[in-house]
Amino acid sequence: MWLIDFTCVSVPAIPQITPSIRAEASALGIDDLFFVLNGNSRSQKNALSRVLQSSPTEYVDVPWQDRAELARELAKLVVNKVIPPGIDVVYSNNPAVEVALAQALSADAEVTFRPFPRESESIGQGDWPEDFIPIDDALSILYSVLTPNGLRRTDIRGMLASRDSRFDKSSKDTRARTPRLISMLIEEAKRRHKVVEHHAQHPSNGLISLSSNVVSRDLARGNDDDRFESPQPLSVQGFSVLRADDMGPFSEVRWHVYEEIAKAVKDDPTVPADKAINDALEKVRANDGVTLPKGKKYAWGNALNFLYLLFSKSAVLGFTGDDEAALTIDNREKPLVRLADEWQYRLDGELVIHLLGKGVTVAGDRLDELAGLLYCDRRYEAQRRAARVLRLLKEADRIQDHDGVYRRA
Repeated sequence: MWLIDFTCVSVPAIPQITPSIRAEASALGIDDLFFVLNGNSRSQKNALSRVLQSSPTEYVDVPWQDRAELARELAKLVVNKVIPPGIDVVYSNNPAVEVALAQALSADAEVTFRPFPRESESIGQGDWPEDFIPIDDALSILYSVLTPNGLRRTDIRGMLASRDSRFDKSSKDTRARTPRLISMLIEEAKRRHKVVEHHAQHPSNGLISLSSNVVSRDLARGNDDDRFESPQPLSVQGFSVLRADDMGPFSEVRWHVYEEIAKAVKDDPTVPADKAINDALEKVRANDGVTLPKGKKYAWGNALNFLYLLFSKSAVLGFTGDDEAALTIDNREKPLVRLADEWQYRLDGELVIHLLGKGVTVAGDRLDELAGLLYCDRRYEAQRRAARVLRLLKEADRIQDHDGVYRRA
C-alpha cells in the first residue's frame, strides 16, 4: 500500500499531483492507495471524489502550519489503519513525516519516502496576493533577511516584518494574514533555486539559507548587503526570533512580574505556583505605572503563556520537601514556598539559550545590545544584569566563550 500525505498540499494542487502518482503505482502493479488530507479539505470532498476515486481517505484536523503535529497524527493513522496490509511507499512534502513514521513503525519496516513532483511547490495561480506585495519584491526582502547561517522557517516572518510592515500579522490589512503566505514565499524561492532548505537537525522546522550560487555571486560583486557584512543588531534580530517562537520576551513587564511573584511567595507560602505567576501578571497589568509600547494593544494573554513556558524551562521553583524544579503539569498547583537563588537571571538565561540555539550571535562586548533586548534598557544597571545572566550560564557550563562570542556548550 502507498500512503499519500496531502495534509500540507493545497486542494487545487491535489488533482494535478494525483494522476502521475496513480500512473506510477499502476505501472508497478500497485492498486492500494491510502490518502490523508487536512481537515479543512472536507468541504471539497465532493470535488475531490473523482480524483481520489474509491481509495480509502482519512482527514487530520490539525492546522497545516503545525507540520510536526500533522506528522504525529498521520503516524497514528498508519499504526491504527494501514499496518495490516502493510505500507511500502509514502509520498509527502512534510519532512517531519519520515521521522514520525520511523518512530511509529517497527525497526524492520521497509518504507520508501518520496517528495511530490516539484511542480506542486510552485505558487498556484491566484494564490499569492500580488496586489498586496509583488512576489518579486517579497523575494528580494526574503533574500535580504537571510543570515549567513540561515534562518528557521518559524523565524522568517518576524525577520520579514522587521524589514517590511506588510509581513506583520497584526497589521490591519487582512492580506498580511493570507494563508500560507510565508510558505508560498519560501517555496517560490526554492523553485527559483535561490534558497535551500536543510532538515537534518529539525525535521519539522527546516533551516532556510541562500543557495551557494547566490552567495558566491553576491560576494564576487562585492555586495555590501548587510546579510553578509553587517548582521542585524541583536536587539532587532533577537526580538524577531523570540517573538516568532512565542518566547516573549515581554521585556517591558517581565521583571515587574518577577517582583510580584517574589512578594507573593514571601507573603503567602501556600500560594500555588501557577496562581502566583498568574496573579503577579494581573497586578502588573493593573499598574498604570508600568510603561508599555504605544500604538497597539498589549498581548497580555500571550504574556501569561510565555511566563508558564519560561518557568517550565528552568528549575527555579521550590516546593515543600523537594529540590527546586521547573514548572510542570504535576507541580503547578503545589504550594510555592521558595524560589531558587538568582532565579530571575536563570530564567532570563533561558532566553539567551534559545537565541543561541537559533544561531543568533551573542557577543560579550555588546552587552548594550543584550540589555536592550532583555530589559528595554541599555544603561549601566541593565548591562550589569545582562552580564550576570551570561556569567550564570558560563558557571553552569551551558555556554562557552569563543573569542568573545558565546555558543551553547
